[in-house]
Amino acid sequence: MKNFFLFDLELTLGRIIKSKKEVVFLKIGEFSKKTGLSVTSLRYYDRLGVLKAKRDGKDRIYSPEELEKATVIIFLQEMNFGLKEIKELLDLDQKMEEHGEGNIPEEIVKRGEQILEEKNEELKGKLKGLQEALAYVEYLREKVKSLRRN
Repeated sequence: MKNFFLFDLELTLGRIIKSKKEVVFLKIGEFSKKTGLSVTSLRYYDRLGVLKAKRDGKDRIYSPEELEKATVIIFLQEMNFGLKEIKELLDLDQKMEEHGEGNIPEEIVKRGEQILEEKNEELKGKLKGLQEALAYVEYLREKVKSLRRN
């Protein structure tokens, strides 16, 4: 089901840009509906600087770039990344885009490596657990099938 959600967001991204390449901004309510993130969460992410909205008077508005970033945030949260880690990784990615990979302060690069290494080990452990659970489910499934044959 998550794959359909991400696919839907990708299709939505394509529809947001008009044929003349004019960017259409979404108000917070529309953005919430497109992403599945609550308005409260979006305001919180804005305060933290994880997903910054632009302002149109009092309204928070979001561009297609923020929609793409929301997709990344949702995915990383599903992989058990905390908001602080997500913000650090998004900041690192943005700095690489702005300044090139060789111009990032060493402490930022080291922190990015540390976060990714920790998550890599955590996810490997979860994968091992899932593989064991799957093996057990398959064992039980075969056992139940054998009951039908008797």
